[in-house]
Amino acid sequence: MDQGPGNPLQPVAEATGLRRVAIDPLSRVEGHGKVTLLLDAQDRVRQARLHIVEFRGFEKFVQGRPYWEVPVMVQRLCGICPVSHQLAAAKALDAVVGAHTLTPTAEKIRRLMHYGQILQSHALHFFHLSSPDLLFGFDAGVARRNIAGLAVEHPEIARQGVWLRRYGQEVIHATAGKRIHGTGAIPGGVNKSLTGAERAALLDPVYRVIGWSLDAVGLAQRLLEQHLDFYRDFGRCTANTLMLVGADGAMDLYHGGLRARDIDGKPLFDHFDYSRYWDVIGEDVKPWSYMKFPFFKSLGPDDGSYRVGPLTRVTHCDSIPTALADKAREEFMAFDGGSATGATLIELPETTLGNLMADLSRNAAHTDMAFINSGSLRASILPGKVTFGDILTTLPFNTVILSVKLPGRTVREILGFSASLNPEDQIGGFLQVSGVRFVIENGQAREIFVGDAPLDDDRVPSERTVLMCGVYNLGFLGLRLDATTAPFLRWWQERLARFCVHDVDHGLFVDQSWMDLAPALLPDVQVLRAPQYDVAYWNLTQRLSLIHI
Repeated sequence: MDQGPGNPLQPVAEATGLRRVAIDPLSRVEGHGKVTLLLDAQDRVRQARLHIVEFRGFEKFVQGRPYWEVPVMVQRLCGICPVSHQLAAAKALDAVVGAHTLTPTAEKIRRLMHYGQILQSHALHFFHLSSPDLLFGFDAGVARRNIAGLAVEHPEIARQGVWLRRYGQEVIHATAGKRIHGTGAIPGGVNKSLTGAERAALLDPVYRVIGWSLDAVGLAQRLLEQHLDFYRDFGRCTANTLMLVGADGAMDLYHGGLRARDIDGKPLFDHFDYSRYWDVIGEDVKPWSYMKFPFFKSLGPDDGSYRVGPLTRVTHCDSIPTALADKAREEFMAFDGGSATGATLIELPETTLGNLMADLSRNAAHTDMAFINSGSLRASILPGKVTFGDILTTLPFNTVILSVKLPGRTVREILGFSASLNPEDQIGGFLQVSGVRFVIENGQAREIFVGDAPLDDDRVPSERTVLMCGVYNLGFLGLRLDATTAPFLRWWQERLARFCVHDVDHGLFVDQSWMDLAPALLPDVQVLRAPQYDVAYWNLTQRLSLIHI
């Protein structure tokens, strides 16, 4: 951020007219850091920086050392996630020693080692670092809002956090030889396997561990539900993303290809060979932090920073390879219309895929414009060969293209309702359009063009069109099943079977126009004029006030 156009912010020591606020140390993180803010006279943030204050220097430490020492050395980067650093180094050296394919046992041991790492690290972060804030509220006093306060007021939750982390560390102990800074992964494989006793010891509590994990997921869901309005906006930001996926697009925590998406959810690359990461990822440094700043080379250092971690892995994979986890993932993605994901995916203005589908619909229906709700598109289509399964994944619903003639004013209302939605809230009702151009400004649709002509609010379907399409909006039809109506139903069934087509030019419009004959065929026909019965997809925006939950 800067102080204004053409006036870049000066380094902290030289910044004038700004007040410096430091949060030091930064808590709720696995490591050490601080945050500095520069505020103007109105307390508006002009600059925010995250400082990592620990100098590592492992790139220099390992130079000149025997290669087999590297996995043991670099895991000292962290006492909480040493396994991840050890495995990264071991996998890099696998290629050096020519071990491009490990034995099945070695890969399984490494995977189990990392799963233990993921479990204990996530348990630490959720229960020890995050849950006091989530359970007590961010405004609670610091004397209460900590792990000790959690143990007093929520002892069962605190115990589950301890048990989950303990089990993860026991998995690491069994596979790496030590709970912290083990030596299990070596270039070319592993240096130990599981004994029968170790395997039995890990299997014995495994179903309790699964139960505690499900309880943690349930706790997170309840916290979101209790403060839904707050968490819809809290900490929300769009970002480029990077993760690791298997060959089938499923989440993989150990091996696979790199999947990257930009801030709009559009693919940058997928299943990219991680051993060639330097072809697509650059690294920047700043004078005010020891932290490295990686970025996508195609976007540059200013726009190419990206987000990794559990949220990215869950929201951008195609599936998780275990049934319970994948079910939880699907529920998370669907929760509150996707608001909890913080992901950008495809429910955003003017996505390439949305434009394509809207264009195809307009061409198929031979209409002036086409609208598609973003929520009907459930996945991206990646570059390369597209299979029928890919299409079904993207378009899983039995969607039917409907063609109608609408007044210009109604088109404006539809686009206005779409523009009023916040796309970052993952509202699937935001429209992908074809044949119409408009500007979204302050939540309103302006400068609407159909083709090359401005939208005419007063343009309406002609009386001839109305007569061909049917006088009544057949949103609700109630019939008493008796001797009078039975012949009518048989007559209507025959017409629907033979003539239920959309051919307005020849006076056929699915089932609607047949109802014009109902007063002549049935006695005591009553037309309901109550607006709650006049519901159709083209006037739904006018009827939202009638929906009560």
